[in-house]
Amino acid sequence: MKERKIWKRAAVFMLSSGLIAGMFTGCGRRSQEEKALQAKGRFVESEIALPEGTGRPLGMEYGEEGLRLYTSSADEQYYQSYIYENDMWSAPREEKWLTDGKERLGMNLVDIYLGRDGKNYATAETGQGIHLLTAEEDGTARDVTPFKEADQETADISDVTVLRDGTIGIGEYRNAMVEFYKAGELVFSTEGIQAGSEEQIMLEASDKTIALVGQDTTSIEFYSAADFAKKNTISTGQNLQDCFLVPGEGGVWYFVNAKGIHRVTEDGSISEMIMDGINGMMNNEVTWFLRRFIMGSEEEFYGLYSNADQDWKLMKYAFDKEAAAFREETLRIFSMKESSTVTLAVNEFKRRYPDVQVEYNTAVTGEETPTADHIRTLNAELLGGSGADVLILDGLPMESYMEKGVLADLSGLAKGLEQSGVLSNVIEGTAQKDGKIYAIPARVNIPVLFGTQNEKNACESIDSLHAYAQENPDKRLFGVTSHDLTGMTLFHMFYEEMKTEEGTISEEKLSSLISAWMQISKNGDFQKYEKEYFESEESIWPLLDKSFCTSQTVPEEDTYADVIEMEGLMASQMVYTGAKKAGNQLQDLKGYYVPKVIAGVNASSKQPKLSNAFLECLFTETVQQTEAWEGFPVLNSVLETYPDYVESKEGQKHTMQYSGINYVTGERYEETMTYPTREETEALIAMLKGLKSPFIQDRIISDTVQKELEKCYTKKQSPEETAKVICRKIDTYLAE
Repeated sequence: MKERKIWKRAAVFMLSSGLIAGMFTGCGRRSQEEKALQAKGRFVESEIALPEGTGRPLGMEYGEEGLRLYTSSADEQYYQSYIYENDMWSAPREEKWLTDGKERLGMNLVDIYLGRDGKNYATAETGQGIHLLTAEEDGTARDVTPFKEADQETADISDVTVLRDGTIGIGEYRNAMVEFYKAGELVFSTEGIQAGSEEQIMLEASDKTIALVGQDTTSIEFYSAADFAKKNTISTGQNLQDCFLVPGEGGVWYFVNAKGIHRVTEDGSISEMIMDGINGMMNNEVTWFLRRFIMGSEEEFYGLYSNADQDWKLMKYAFDKEAAAFREETLRIFSMKESSTVTLAVNEFKRRYPDVQVEYNTAVTGEETPTADHIRTLNAELLGGSGADVLILDGLPMESYMEKGVLADLSGLAKGLEQSGVLSNVIEGTAQKDGKIYAIPARVNIPVLFGTQNEKNACESIDSLHAYAQENPDKRLFGVTSHDLTGMTLFHMFYEEMKTEEGTISEEKLSSLISAWMQISKNGDFQKYEKEYFESEESIWPLLDKSFCTSQTVPEEDTYADVIEMEGLMASQMVYTGAKKAGNQLQDLKGYYVPKVIAGVNASSKQPKLSNAFLECLFTETVQQTEAWEGFPVLNSVLETYPDYVESKEGQKHTMQYSGINYVTGERYEETMTYPTREETEALIAMLKGLKSPFIQDRIISDTVQKELEKCYTKKQSPEETAKVICRKIDTYLAE
């Protein structure tokens, strides 16, 4: 199978299941009579144990003999296959044509295909891109790559389908093209989707029809396999990136993605989900990736999965007429944006509570950014006594929720988590009010400050910042940065200093801070660098999920300061590499830690026990030890493994390459980033355990400030006017 080139973040699953939710929330336990009348029959997932003593799975197909699984031998010297029948695997059969392709043609197998012409095909890697092989009757492999010789070096086949007459259809993920070749001649081509990785499925075929994923990545286009005439385009309303297309019979097709298995027809008359994926392996993309998905007989399906450690699982999906059509209880989870950590916890929860339906919804998907309108809509729902059971509070007005009784008391759960080894400083400091704890973060980011002493001193207060800006008109305070990164970071750094006893912001101090920021921007000649090197005219800040960031690159050797918010051990590579290059030591920033994946329970939830059970899953070693790029774990037993890991062979090999531009000289450079040393890692963990001040800024305030600072930077309003507008808008928002 193909090695995944891009590590994917967890997908977010938004399910339209209001009817089911209405049946099971607020109704309590149903009577025995009601249970007896419960509808039965649904698709269920089960695992098929892989053959023992074999090598890695390579692919699978379903033919006249049933399910055939292809694998390498245990010593990786040859290829073989197994037939699955009557819940047992047959003895292995050597696939001589694949072994011949490896030994004689020097090709490494990538994927297996069964053509509509009944022949076996395989894609294989060479020094000249991806080639297509087929099996000859004498047990040898023949190269049937349809490209001309001049094209072979750049060919990168990601998908293959072969029609009944032997016409070969290929998808090329690099140039986003779908092409069909008959007897070596190009007979049809069309633009495909711009794939993010070679895992992207672009095309599939039945006996009579070719199906392509539309360029909008939400539709399926159908073409005649006889003359390539377009039949129809149907919209699925879903993101089809990384989906699998599966042909059925009589114009019926299936596509599978993280949401489940869906059935559609070529004429668009049917579009339905036949299996909800939220409780299955297909919804486990943080750790398991779907490599192949095929249909068996009578709507049986098989999915082959692997993870980053090259472990493999084979799952079967079949209709069970005795299984309850609906699960007894439903747990609803909500976050503003998708969270890998939440998805990991959902999978752990499903393992513990397989009979509970889980709905994980978000305000936005993908790269979208939540807006104030999203938050206001949610606020109205929560204050009305409804909403999800579990709330992930990142970017939400958590303090207001505590004051208004939206969040349930988690003090008992918090005590148990402390006893299990969750860091007490983040449990007790994040969301405590009147001696009770209302939310607990599953991850934390660590803001750090480093640089030369004079520049670090400038970051101590608004007055020292102002003085530095006036006294150093030709000096950059920060390294490679932009005006919006600097402005928002400074606003957050001095937010507590600007707060009044009434909880509002001092207009005078904010005006002074903005004036200093404008002077720093001028001193650093930000406009020159932004115009010359930044590709987008849009602000960088809204794209980040951070509160502190003055640098996007490995720093240059210079005298400056930088503020960086580290979001995990892997992310620390850039920070420590940059600090070492500049000869500087890291220190904490005002004792701040930034809580991430802050989990609370809706006080109006009808599922308080299940909600608490889900929160417990967030803090298991299974979830905490996975690098999710959402912050450091808060479970002590996982943190304690870090010093050994960074000096292990695996840790020493785990480097990252960074290429960038020296914004002073304009020259490009490359940097190899490594983990901090054992001593540095131990000091980092000690720093984390000692941080006492949570920094939590809600999204509406940040968005308001960023928009007004932009007006000031472009000279549309003065620092004094900007401070006045910001204070007025924040006061109005906090009073709502």
